[in-house]
Amino acid sequence: MTPTLETPRLILRPIRRDDEARIQELFPELEVVEYLYSIIPWPYPEDGAKQWLDFSLPQIERGERHIWAITMKEANDDLLIGCLYMNLDGPHHRSFWLSPKYHKLGLMTEAVVAFNDYWFDALKQPVIRSGNAIPNLGSRRIKEKSGAKLVEVKKDSSFVGGVWDEEIWELTAEAWRANRDKFSKTASDARQAE
Repeated sequence: MTPTLETPRLILRPIRRDDEARIQELFPELEVVEYLYSIIPWPYPEDGAKQWLDFSLPQIERGERHIWAITMKEANDDLLIGCLYMNLDGPHHRSFWLSPKYHKLGLMTEAVVAFNDYWFDALKQPVIRSGNAIPNLGSRRIKEKSGAKLVEVKKDSSFVGGVWDEEIWELTAEAWRANRDKFSKTASDARQAE
């Protein structure tokens, strides 16, 4: 079962079938999907969210992955503003997207703190491996600030918005624990600046 995680401003709850309309509303924005892997069909089909949920919900039920809907606590409306994915197996353990309306507020930093704590403390995993397209500076900054190390650059990876080199990062439990408080302060500073 995917647990519900909380941060000062967010509730990360398990993705549900009734999130379909909201995902279909937000996801077809190029700014949302530009740096996601090209396995995502583009232009996004009218039933893209339904297809994705049909594929993903059985994986979640089998315990193969977790997907959280990112929601704003203060809104008290349970409305999805983005998603955070955990793949227990595979080349990348964590990926995420957020509606552009909520960019640059430190929200994804907050969500990543909850994710990392769950990954390292509850699941006792030794490392998080994740990637990003070279031009995706926001994702890169989150990895750098958390203490992750760049371990590889893959040439010519295919993303929705184009073909770019891909950075592969690794974050160990030790590096996370050494950087957690400083990383969390980034989200706290963003909250205070609002």
